[in-house]
Amino acid sequence: MCDIQTKELTELANQNTPPLISVYLPVEVTGRESKQNSIRLHKLLKQAESALANWWFEQPEAEKYINKVMSFAEKTVWKKRTQGMAILISGQQIYHYDLPDPVPELVFVGERFYIRPLLPVIQEQIPYSILALSQNHARLIQVSEGQPTQLKIPELEQMSMTATRAKESDPGLQRHSIGSGKEILHGHQAEPDDPHSKIRLHEFCQHVFDAIKSKLNDKHGPLLLAAENRMAVEFCKVVADQDLSSRVLSGNPDQKSVEDLQHESLSIISRMVAGRRQKFMDDFLTRHELPDVSSDLEVIFEELFAGRLESICLAEETQVWGLYSESTGVIEQHSERRDDDEELLNRLAVYAISHKIPWMTFPADEMPEQSAAIGRFYKGAVTHEFHS
Repeated sequence: MCDIQTKELTELANQNTPPLISVYLPVEVTGRESKQNSIRLHKLLKQAESALANWWFEQPEAEKYINKVMSFAEKTVWKKRTQGMAILISGQQIYHYDLPDPVPELVFVGERFYIRPLLPVIQEQIPYSILALSQNHARLIQVSEGQPTQLKIPELEQMSMTATRAKESDPGLQRHSIGSGKEILHGHQAEPDDPHSKIRLHEFCQHVFDAIKSKLNDKHGPLLLAAENRMAVEFCKVVADQDLSSRVLSGNPDQKSVEDLQHESLSIISRMVAGRRQKFMDDFLTRHELPDVSSDLEVIFEELFAGRLESICLAEETQVWGLYSESTGVIEQHSERRDDDEELLNRLAVYAISHKIPWMTFPADEMPEQSAAIGRFYKGAVTHEFHS
C-alpha cells in the first residue's frame, strides 16, 4: 500500500518554491540485493547534491542540504519494505512514500516536483467497502485513500456476540439477534437443502444488509463481499446487485485481518480501475476526430495556458525531456535528457492537478496512436483560470 492521499498530491503539485528535489528508486525487499538499497539511495542523493551545486547553491550549502536528507532517510525510509520508494524534498519538508511497485531510478531537481510515478498509485485508490460475512461474524470495512477502517456498527457487533455465545453452547448452531428480543438460528448442522434453513439464512442476510445499507453510498464506492459460497449467494439475492457476485472474496473471512482482506481485494479493485480508465478514454475519444482533441504537446500547452483545457490523458511509461517557452509557445524536445531539461509530461500533470483539470494515466501501449499525451479542450470557452 502507498500512504499518499489525493490532497497530498495536490499539495505537491502546488509547491512553487524551488529548488524542489524528487528521488525515485526501486527497492529490493529480500535477499542479498536488499543490502544495496541504502547504497543506491545514497548515490542518488549525491546526484541531487551535484545538481544543487551546479544550479542552485554553493557546494558547502548543497552538501549541508543533502546531509539533512540522508540523516532523515537512514532513520525513516527503511521501516517498511515495499518495491518502490519516492522521496520529495522542499526547503520546508521531506515527503516519503513507499510505492507498491518498482519504479525506475530517477533524480530531478527543478522548479516542480516530479510526481508522475505517483499518479497511477492514486488512480488505484478508489473508495470501496468490504463486508466480511460468516455465520459467526459480520464486519464492514471501508477503504479510503488506500487506508482501511473497520466500522463500529452496534447491530453487527450484537450479532457477532450472540453467535459466539450460541457456538459455545452448541457448535452446530448460531443464534443471531435481530432486535426486539428476537433471534435467528442457523448453522452448519442444518441440511443445506432444508427450506427452513434457507429461510433463516435469507433472514440473517437481510438483517445484515439492513444494518449496513446506510453506510453504502456513492461516496464510499462499491461493496465487495468476503464470504463462503452459500452465504455469498444468499446475500447477493438480498442485495439485488447483479454485479456483486463478481466482487466476492471467496472463503471464510473469520480468521482474516482487515489488512488481509484489503490485500485480497486489490485484484478486484485493479479490474474496476481498468474499467474506469476504459470508460474515461471512450468518453474522451467521442470527439477525437474534431478540432478540440489534440496530441500535439504545443497545442495542449497553448490551450492549458488559455484556460481551455477540459481534460487530459497521459502515457505512464513515456518521458518527454526538453524545454518549453511560455513566451513563444515552442517546445524543444531532446532525445536524451540534458542537465537543464524538464520532463514535459510531468509539467502538464502538475498543471492539471493544481488547476483541478480531470486527468487519467494509461499504459503507453493503450494510448491511441502511441501518443505521449492527449488533451481535450473547448474552442472559445474558458474552463479554468490559469496560474503558473
